[in-house]
Amino acid sequence: LVGNLATNVRLSERAEAAFSYGLKFQEADIAGSQSAGVTQFFGAELRHDLTQRFDFGFAASALVDHRTETADFAFGPSLGFTPADNMWISVGYILSGFRDADFDAAEYSRDGFYVKVRVKFDEQTAEGLLKRISPN
Repeated sequence: LVGNLATNVRLSERAEAAFSYGLKFQEADIAGSQSAGVTQFFGAELRHDLTQRFDFGFAASALVDHRTETADFAFGPSLGFTPADNMWISVGYILSGFRDADFDAAEYSRDGFYVKVRVKFDEQTAEGLLKRISPN
């Protein structure tokens, strides 16, 4: 059983924070021995607009396994760019990280570089694209 929650909070005109939480309960039968445990994921990212098109961010997350009483941490900076309305590209580097395939929110917690691309696609965007394709 895995569950994920996420929210964004506008802190000021030029700053925002994102928070995520995940909870996983799993049971396993290893060599005839039953094992069960809870794992939690905590994540936070702060972003600050440097200009109208560029922003800087820092993300940190933790994965806590209550069964083994261990914790893994990930953290690193990123630089975001808005090349056009409704589009955002971010390049970041996780200095220290971990892997967990079950938590959607943990996808940017692995060691190394990553790129995020976000495009807002709604009715107005679709209408504009359709007008460009078929001007009639």
